[in-house]
This record gives sequence, C-alpha cells and structure tokens, in this order.
Amino acid sequence: MSAKRPKIEIGYRVGMLTVAERTDRRKNGYTVWRCKCECGGMIDLDTRCLQRGTVTDCGCMRNVKPGTSDISGKRYG
Repeated sequence: MSAKRPKIEIGYRVGMLTVAERTDRRKNGYTVWRCKCECGGMIDLDTRCLQRGTVTDCGCMRNVKPGTSDISGKRYG
C-alpha cells in the first residue's frame, strides 16, 4: 500500500509553517514554495519537504537533542 501524500497549496500548514505562495523555481523536479513561519520569518521549501514534514520551522527553533545541553558561550579552562 502506498500512503497518499497531501496536496500542497496556499494555506497548507506543517508545524509552524504556512505556505504563502508558489515560486517559479524547481528543485530536483519539485515545485518550490515560499512559506511563512509563525515567528514572521520566511523560508523556501520544495514540495517533497512539505509533504514529508521534515522541516517544520524557518530555523527559529533550535534543535537541541534531549539529554544534551547547550554549551555555546560558556568558558572552560
């Protein structure tokens, strides 16, 4: 059985992103869409990324894996 992929159109939401407009560009044969994040940022993603849900924000949310801590800005030694 093959899972049916959602149809991407203006207003489609994935995570914090909402599809705002279609661009004239293509990436690997897929249409590139301009998406607006809830934080106000913009990001361009292809249809495949939106259908799979691999990208859910414009980069505003930092991905820190559970069990790890952010050591940026700290001094050692």
